[in-house]
Amino acid sequence: MFGIVRSIDSHPTVTSFQHIIRHVSLGARLSTIVRGANVDNVDCINILVKMSKCLQRKAKECDIESADLKAVLEDELLKELTVRYVDYVKEPAGKDCIKEAILYYLCGYMIHSRPSVTCCIECKKSVRCDELELPPDFTADHYTAIRNRGKLVFVTVPFFQTFRVIESIIEKHFEPIGQMYVEESFQKCISKIAKANIIPVFCDQHRDHHLPYLIREFVCVRYHFESKRLKDNLLKNASAKVKTHGKLSKHA
Repeated sequence: MFGIVRSIDSHPTVTSFQHIIRHVSLGARLSTIVRGANVDNVDCINILVKMSKCLQRKAKECDIESADLKAVLEDELLKELTVRYVDYVKEPAGKDCIKEAILYYLCGYMIHSRPSVTCCIECKKSVRCDELELPPDFTADHYTAIRNRGKLVFVTVPFFQTFRVIESIIEKHFEPIGQMYVEESFQKCISKIAKANIIPVFCDQHRDHHLPYLIREFVCVRYHFESKRLKDNLLKNASAKVKTHGKLSKHA
């Protein structure tokens, strides 16, 4: 028997027979890959796709996650603010006329850019008004009145007082500058706002939707402005250093 085996191994056709076995093994491996797995049947095979498809898929996933997060934040605001509504907000001790004028202008922009919150007549009455309807001693609308050419929005005093409280919380949250880049900074800011005492605006039917939605949108706008302010400060510091080094290089 062993002699026969040795004679077969020494036969010239053994080499071709070994090649056939290798091809059969390779075919088995390829069929395994076609079924959706690697040769070792452990890791699934990944099909290469275009970068644009990867970005589109990632964008869809981000949109879904963003929508879920927005819903969670609005639910948190609604749950906490509902038990903290007040009829009157005390005036701050030291007023900054410039900040109040800018805040009033921003409140008008929020209402103007989101017309869905004023579709209801009762909601519109609670947040919008004419310039002549404001109290005579109310000064926060002066900047809006100066820039008005008939299209700017004047908001009611309760609406302005509500967002003045929210703005004070956001200002403290942004100290020191650069806090918007801290992990979960946005969620922490929303949690702080949820514990504030504000005046309930909008009608009873739409308040549970409009007020949390508008507060969240306002925080988004403030984060955008704060990021631009930080960028401007960094550019100013960098430009000052370049000028200083330039002067030193001339005197060297």
